[in-house]
Amino acid sequence: MRYKMDDCSGGGGGGGKQQAWCRIVDVATGAVVAEVKGKTTAGGVALGDYVLTLTVEPNVDHALIMGMVLVYGLMNHTM
Repeated sequence: MRYKMDDCSGGGGGGGKQQAWCRIVDVATGAVVAEVKGKTTAGGVALGDYVLTLTVEPNVDHALIMGMVLVYGLMNHTM
């Protein structure tokens, strides 16, 4: 499997709508296998720019995905 980072803007939009910070896509199928979003409370309050949640699909190597997100953030000074 080969993955690529897609739509890595480094932050969501505003307006209370939770937007993806970054997506990881399977190159072969084009399916989103992981997504990083800003974390919010149940009431919709954002917990800060660097409080993130990582959602990974089943049957995907979680450690590899976390490593990709971490290295990408460090290389681009977004973490």
